Amino acid sequence: MKYLLSFALLWFLFACQQEPEVSDPTPTEDANPTEISIPPPPNELYGALFRRVQMEQVFPDGKTFVDCIPKVAPDSIMRAYTTSVGAADFDLESFVVAHFDLPPEPASGFQADPDRSIEEHIKNLWPVLTR
Repeated sequence: MKYLLSFALLWFLFACQQEPEVSDPTPTEDANPTEISIPPPPNELYGALFRRVQMEQVFPDGKTFVDCIPKVAPDSIMRAYTTSVGAADFDLESFVVAHFDLPPEPASGFQADPDRSIEEHIKNLWPVLTR
């Protein structure tokens, strides 16, 4: 009887296990490709311009240029860059400012209070971190 119960328990455990469903990663025929496409990252869109902005540290934070919003299509920016980069009076920062809207610099005004517990500190800091 003991073996029969063990066998029944094992059978039940294996019978209840199901293979996880794997969704088909290929889009369906009625899917809109523009809805599922992800734009290339800035280093791919802006190539040499991106590398130069980052290497010459046009911005104090390496993420600032990534957060910039192009004023025109990336291919137009790259044509303008290719045309003007060789000029003697070319100014990289001026070029970036002319072709991109810079992200706003948020001012948090947050001041840590050493008398607060870590939980209170995190609770008060959270709105700053989630901006």
